[in-house]
Amino acid sequence: MTLAVSSTIWHKPLSVYEGNRIIGNDVDPRLGGLPDVINGSVTPAAHIANLQGAAAFCQALGLNYSGSLFAPDKPLFSMRFKLSYAASIEPTDGPLARSIGKSEGADLGYNMPYTGNGFTAPGYVIPEYWIIGGVLAEGELWHVPVHGDQELAAVLSDTNEWSAVR
Repeated sequence: MTLAVSSTIWHKPLSVYEGNRIIGNDVDPRLGGLPDVINGSVTPAAHIANLQGAAAFCQALGLNYSGSLFAPDKPLFSMRFKLSYAASIEPTDGPLARSIGKSEGADLGYNMPYTGNGFTAPGYVIPEYWIIGGVLAEGELWHVPVHGDQELAAVLSDTNEWSAVR
């Protein structure tokens, strides 16, 4: 489905490496390649609002898979944003898998678990979506430490570049 402007605030977890690249406006092509474009798995931010610390994010979002850039004992970044446009936003459930020719989960280009039910991890009711060609209308990048409070690290400016918050 194509999506126009919406009030939904989305969340995408990023490793420290990916977050630092975003702050430097050197965006990984898998994420979209441009500072104001996003691809990949996301969740509505309202569903992660109560998570505190990297371990909680890793567990609730299923980020602790083999080869992951995430670990419960490492900080991470939480990108939170609104979209002005997206070519596609689909739930990561069975229909998405079937649409790309899979019956037992989808190979979305990452070595990650795929529940096939539209939720992030077993035991959690956090819906997961797959965005293609999302154009950010607003954006914030939050540093999530192992322990302690999250800190705003960068914001997307009116010129569609990320500016570090000091």
